Amino acid sequence: MEASNGKKQVLVFGNPLIENDSIALKVAHFIHKKNGSSFAFEFVNSPEELEKYGKELLIMDAVNGLDRVQVLESLDSIRLAPRITTHDFDLAFNLKLLEKTKRIDKVRIIAIPQEMSVQMAVFSVEKLLKRMKKAK
Repeated sequence: MEASNGKKQVLVFGNPLIENDSIALKVAHFIHKKNGSSFAFEFVNSPEELEKYGKELLIMDAVNGLDRVQVLESLDSIRLAPRITTHDFDLAFNLKLLEKTKRIDKVRIIAIPQEMSVQMAVFSVEKLLKRMKKAK
């Protein structure tokens, strides 16, 4: 989906209060401040808001267990977190539910390792975004 300014929209998830869940937020802020970027970063507070962004989503989030920044193009490659209560619906669960109910058609996730340094993550994400822009 494109933002109102014509830039490709990147939906950014994370919790600024939890260190290992805030890297995507930090990366988006840094890239935006550094050069404005040809991408519009939209900070999303809740996975329940996803439907309003259209049927094709580009998401950036922290992911546990990776050793490098990757683009996940299939929701099948994402494991669901264990849920204890109905309040434990995470991003992966919501994406799979939206896909199954045909509310979204395509999702790409820029997955940033939770333990990666912000500097390395910024470098890797900028490189990836440049490739995505060229592939348009």
